[in-house]
Amino acid sequence: MFNEGGLGGVEVRREPSLHLSNAIRAYRNPLHAQWVARLLDGDIAEAKALAARMDAPPALMTRDLAVAKQWLRQRRRGGRTVGLLASSGAVRLVGEGVPPSPRSNELNPIGHWFLKPFTDFRSAGALETPMSEFGCQGLELDYACLCWGGDLIWNDQGWLPRMMRAPRWQIARDTEKQRFRLNGYRVLLTRARAGLVLFVPRGESDDPTRSPDEMDACADALIAAGCAELTKN
Repeated sequence: MFNEGGLGGVEVRREPSLHLSNAIRAYRNPLHAQWVARLLDGDIAEAKALAARMDAPPALMTRDLAVAKQWLRQRRRGGRTVGLLASSGAVRLVGEGVPPSPRSNELNPIGHWFLKPFTDFRSAGALETPMSEFGCQGLELDYACLCWGGDLIWNDQGWLPRMMRAPRWQIARDTEKQRFRLNGYRVLLTRARAGLVLFVPRGESDDPTRSPDEMDACADALIAAGCAELTKN
C-alpha cells in the first residue's frame, strides 16, 4: 500500500513476522479455496490433485443428513460454531426435510442463527434451519454441512446450474445466471473454517425434481474430486 520508507512524514517499515501467509478462512487447509475453484470449474482431475496435497480431505460427503448432523454435534463443544447451509436455489431440499433458509432481508432470524446458543432452536447450532449464501456471505462457522441441491447438478460436461420453474427444473442458459449459481456455491463451500461435510440427498424416484440419478452423479463427482465419504459411526 505504501512504499517502504515513508509517506508524507509517516515512517513505514516492513515486518515479515506480521505477514498473514495463510488465509484465516479454512485455516487448517490453506489450499481449500483453490480446491473449491477447481471443483466449480468442473476440473475434477485438478481438484483431486489439490486434495492429494492436503493434510486432510477438503470436505467429507454423506448421503444421510442424520450422519452429517451427528458429525456437527460432536464438534460444537467449546464455543465452536456449527450449522447447516443450503443454496437459495435449492428449493426442493424441503422434500429431504431441510426447510427454506431465512430471506436476506429477515435480519432477526439471521441474527438469531449466528448469535444464539445451540440450545435455542433458532440458532445455527440447533441444526434445524439452513442459511443461504445471502445470509452467510462475509460470515463464517467453524464447522458446516452444505446440503447440496438440485439447482447445481453434474453431467459429463461439468456442473449444470438450474432454476426452479414449478413444477420442474429449468436449465440456466444465460451466462450471468450460470455464474450467479456457481458463485453462490462458492460462497457456501468456503464458509467453514475448520471442517466441511457435504450432504447429497439420495433423491426420490417418484419425484422428477429429486432425481436419484442426478444426485448420484453429484456425489460421484465430489468423491472423484477428493471428498472423503463420511459413514455412520
